[in-house]
Amino acid sequence: LTIEAGGVLEATQTTFTMAHQTDVYGRFQATKCDMNHDTWTDIFDGDHPEQRVNGINVWGGAQGVFINNSFKSVEKRDHSVQYYDDWSAIINAEGSCFLVIEGCSFESLNLVNGWVTPFGLRMTGDVDAWIRDYTEGETRTRNSFKAFRSGVGWEFGSAIQRLTLCDFTNCQYNVRMIGNVQRNILLYNQKQYMDSAI
Repeated sequence: LTIEAGGVLEATQTTFTMAHQTDVYGRFQATKCDMNHDTWTDIFDGDHPEQRVNGINVWGGAQGVFINNSFKSVEKRDHSVQYYDDWSAIINAEGSCFLVIEGCSFESLNLVNGWVTPFGLRMTGDVDAWIRDYTEGETRTRNSFKAFRSGVGWEFGSAIQRLTLCDFTNCQYNVRMIGNVQRNILLYNQKQYMDSAI
């Protein structure tokens, strides 16, 4: 599925089951949907990020708005490869794009040989991001990540990325951080992984 630049896909209370990745160049807004994805990490000979298959790619200039959705993935390749760029994610956001994730749950189901989707969410570069709670009446729902190598892969760019408290269950690392911090950062969660000098 490709949402071209200028194109818009809005979905509410819908079920998506996708064996191939969704590429977003326009706008994708999903609210209260069940999103089921296959992910594929490149393991052939290393360092070929173009060979990985993410659930959803939000590319430079695109907008991804995901509100109160349930994301589940099945990883189809072993993620033990050490090349970070090869690792797959349910949502992969790159470049100067806009991303909102409110009160979504992310889970790697590990149904094929126990393989784990490396990331629930991966942000690379100048992603203008709001990763925050969903509020409906008196109820607040946090974003949650279960059974990933890292719940969030966070590679800093120059845009502001706002990441509120999330719930992490059975993740090897909660947040994997890479790059240069341009502004103040306050870390609450344990089990961060510093991939390079920060």
